Amino acid sequence: MTRAVTVALFMLTLSACQQRTATRADCQLILDRIITIELGELGYRDPLFARRKQSELRERLKSRLDNCIGRPIPAHATTCIPNATTTEALSHECLR
Repeated sequence: MTRAVTVALFMLTLSACQQRTATRADCQLILDRIITIELGELGYRDPLFARRKQSELRERLKSRLDNCIGRPIPAHATTCIPNATTTEALSHECLR
């Protein structure tokens, strides 16, 4: 899961469409969606468990989230991220 977060943050850096910069909310949305996707892939469907895991990983990855803030992000990212079904789609379609 940490690898997916690193890839997503790296993709923010390489974003070609630099319409705006990522806010804390954008960065949390990215992290939360990665967690939801990966938990689903592992067979976990309990929303309470997902929220608990999101809270735990937000704290553990706080420094990476802080590094995400202010990075270029495509204008379509906030509408694309919630609809991404894989971490690859999130990084390749939403963050480029």
